[in-house]
Amino acid sequence: MPDIAIIGGGAAGFFAAVNAKITYPQTTVTIFEKSNRVLAKVLISGGGRCNLTNSFAQVKDLKHVYPRGDKLIKRLFKVFNHHDTYRWFEEQGVPLVTQDDECIFPKSQRATSIADCLIRKALQSGVKIRTGYTLERLTPLPDSRIKATFRSGTTAVFNKVIIATGGSPRAEKLSYLADLGHTIVAPVPSLFTFEVREPLFRALMGTVTDPVTLSIPTTKHRSTGALLITHWGMSGPATLKLSSYAARYINEQHYCFNVAVNWLNETNAETIRERLLTLAATHPKKQLNSIRPDNLSASLAVSLAESIARQRKTMG
Repeated sequence: MPDIAIIGGGAAGFFAAVNAKITYPQTTVTIFEKSNRVLAKVLISGGGRCNLTNSFAQVKDLKHVYPRGDKLIKRLFKVFNHHDTYRWFEEQGVPLVTQDDECIFPKSQRATSIADCLIRKALQSGVKIRTGYTLERLTPLPDSRIKATFRSGTTAVFNKVIIATGGSPRAEKLSYLADLGHTIVAPVPSLFTFEVREPLFRALMGTVTDPVTLSIPTTKHRSTGALLITHWGMSGPATLKLSSYAARYINEQHYCFNVAVNWLNETNAETIRERLLTLAATHPKKQLNSIRPDNLSASLAVSLAESIARQRKTMG
């Protein structure tokens, strides 16, 4: 009887295992997870609610949300997309709900609903689950099978091995794949906040502006969304998205780079000028903090005006 090993007991590993067993019911399918608990990341994702997928209703082009892998995602979506994901979980008895931001969560608002579903489906399908198994080496055998060697010293032979371990912060953790001839792309951090050392910027800590457009000058990297100013710099969806889009560029710059903030989320300078002049003409006796553009807080509007005034004074 042919055997299939799934390395990694996360969402991808369980989904692969279940579908392999359903497609080839006579095959022995075993999940090997290095920790003592499967689906750990599922249980903490989405703040413990598990952001399962997205409706993609507001996504016109996948490259806007998957800038480093849109071509691959397009090919994968032809086989199994977000509609299939939604349908699959509801068929397994897990009702889902789509939020206003198009993120999809289990109706229970508990990640355990997703984890329990995957575990239940795996066991019902006959998938074996083994925890505490850390893979160290894969060795191709003359008969086209593969020998897996685990850190405990245990070895096992399989017809097929599916790697579902996710990413790794260190390339050497994937050396067993490099030994098989695979090319390993150096991993870089993604989805991080930006440190801004300018005291005047940090003084606006707690300010949220939504939406803004963030960009890195001289590049095509940009993002739109809410910006949160913290005691160390920039956070919020716009920052996290830009860090993802420009992850490799930022790494190449050794994490020292310029960021431009389009506070009004408007690309036409003349439109911005007319908008501000109209506000001033309509409310000639009011102070700036009471006639600011809608998406700017009073403190931010005043700070920007003072910054511009200082720049003009410096320039003479």
